[in-house]
Amino acid sequence: MLSICPLPQMLLKTIAQKFSSVPSSKLSFAIVEFQRFCHLASAQENLFFPCDKLIDDIWHACILETRAYENYCLSLPGRKYIHHSGLKYEDFSIGKTETELLEQDLGVFASYYLNFGPFHEHTIVHWPSALQYRLSKKISLEKFNTFCHFLATHGSSRVVSHTQQNTFKSFYNETRPLNRGKRLEMLETFESEVGLNSYEILVQKLEEISPEAMLDLGCGEGAIRKYFKDQLLAIPYLGVDISLNAIQIANERYHSKNVQFIECSSDKISAKSSEFDIVFANMVLHLIGPIKETLTEVKRVLRPGGHFLIYTPAPWRSAEDPMTMLFAEIVDLLKSNSPRRASIGAWNGVMENIELITTAIQDVFGSSVLVQEEKTDFFYSGPAIEVLQPFTLGMADFYLVPKSEKARVLQLLFDRLLMNSDENSQVTVRRPMSLLSIRKSND
Repeated sequence: MLSICPLPQMLLKTIAQKFSSVPSSKLSFAIVEFQRFCHLASAQENLFFPCDKLIDDIWHACILETRAYENYCLSLPGRKYIHHSGLKYEDFSIGKTETELLEQDLGVFASYYLNFGPFHEHTIVHWPSALQYRLSKKISLEKFNTFCHFLATHGSSRVVSHTQQNTFKSFYNETRPLNRGKRLEMLETFESEVGLNSYEILVQKLEEISPEAMLDLGCGEGAIRKYFKDQLLAIPYLGVDISLNAIQIANERYHSKNVQFIECSSDKISAKSSEFDIVFANMVLHLIGPIKETLTEVKRVLRPGGHFLIYTPAPWRSAEDPMTMLFAEIVDLLKSNSPRRASIGAWNGVMENIELITTAIQDVFGSSVLVQEEKTDFFYSGPAIEVLQPFTLGMADFYLVPKSEKARVLQLLFDRLLMNSDENSQVTVRRPMSLLSIRKSND
C-alpha cells in the first residue's frame, strides 16, 4: 500500500478551525481521504476523481493557504500544483459516452484499491462514484471490494499505481491468446460434477490405457505432469506447444530423461511417424484452425491401434438447462465483442458441432473410425465476482476484446451474472464439456 504524504501543520490547523462543527472522528477520516484524493489527483491527469462536498470544502480551504498548499502539492508524487475545480460529476459526464464514463469510474475504483486497499463504510462515502456504483448494483461492501481487487489486477486500463505501473502491460498487449504463457493453468481450478479437473480426468484415462509413449498436444506449461504417478512418470512423454514462453517454463519445471518439451505447431509436429500409442489434447483442439492438417499429423505420429483423446468444450449441448444456457449467453457476449476473433487464424468452427467433428476425424482417420463421447461438464459456482474470473482469465475470447472496450464488456459480464444470482447472491454456470476418444485402425 502507498504511504500518503501528511498535510503540513498549518493546513491541519486551518481545517480544524474552519470545520470545528464537524465531529472530530468524521473530520479525521475526511482528512485522510482528502490526502488520498490529492495523491491520486497529483499522479494522474486523465482520470477525474469526484469527491463529496466535505472533501471539496477542505480542498478549497487549503488552497486559500497559498504557500502551504503549494508546498504540499510539490511534495506529492506528481510534483505539480493541483488546481481546485468545482466541476461536479454530472457536469463532467456531459459529452462523454457510456463506455468512457464506465472506464473512468472503474479506473477510479481500481486506482484507489491498488494504492490504499479496500474501501470502508466511513471512506466510501467520500467517493460518490464508488458509493453510487455499489448501491446501484445492490452489492455488499465486501463484494464491491472484491470487484475492485479484480479490476486492479485485470480489468481496467486506466489505473494510477506508484508501485506497479506495468501491472496490465502483458494482459492488454497479448495479441495471440495461444501464445499466453500461463493460459492452461486456469484449467486446474475448473471442476467436474465429481470434483475432478480436466487433467485428473485425462490422467485416469491414461492410466486405463497404460501407454508406452505419449504426446501432449498443446501442453502449455506441462501442468498435467503434476498429476502423474509412478506408472505414468516412467513412460516417455513429449509435450508440444506453439508458445515458446510456455515451453521454457515447462522445461524449467520438469527435468527427466524421458520428458521432452518442444516448441512447434500442431500441423508440423516434431516427432517420428508411429512414435506414440496415445496423443491427447486438453482444451486446445477447438482453438486450432484449420483442423485437418492437425488431425493428419496426429494420425501420422500415432501407432496402429493408438488412441487420440480430446478434451473439448461441447457447445452443441448449450441448451440442456438454465446453467448451460447462461454460460452460452456469456460466451456469445464475448464473441460479439471480439472483432479480431476471426482474423488470428484460430477457432476452426468444426468443434462447434459433434457431427462436424466426427466427419472431420473420419475424413482423416477413415470412415470406420468411431468417435466416442463422454460428458464431463465443468461447474463454476459462487458470488458473481468470483464466477466472473474464469471467463476473463481462462477464456481466449476476452483477450481479443479491444482494450478500449474491456471495461464495458467486463461490466456486461458482471451484470449478467448478478442478474442470475439467487437470494444468497450465488450464481452457478455449467460449461458443457466432452471427452472424445478415437482409436486409429491397425491397418
